[in-house]
Amino acid sequence: MNRDRRARRMRRCATCALAGMVFLTTACYEGSGPLACTDVFVYGITVEVLDADSGRPVADEATLTLQDGPYVETVTSSWDGRSLSGAGERAGTYDLAIERPGYRSWSRSGSMTRPC
Repeated sequence: MNRDRRARRMRRCATCALAGMVFLTTACYEGSGPLACTDVFVYGITVEVLDADSGRPVADEATLTLQDGPYVETVTSSWDGRSLSGAGERAGTYDLAIERPGYRSWSRSGSMTRPC
């Protein structure tokens, strides 16, 4: 790729940044009585990390940082190359940040998860 074309692409990628979609998941019983959870470990936050232009998954080289007060979790591995998951079985209100070489950082504040 020639230098001018690459510079234009990097500017476009920096403008578009990472296309991150946050899916908050829970697996809890919300009825009356005691809280009942599944026997399966459930992540509270899963973020898809995609190239904004092509839609191609780019989670393999990305880093997801989750923070809820003093609790900080850093996720650097993706099981499917498309998404990063954290806050397993931990309720809270998280600030999220995603970084990946060659892309602009992405962040979101106040993502909530429930117990389980």
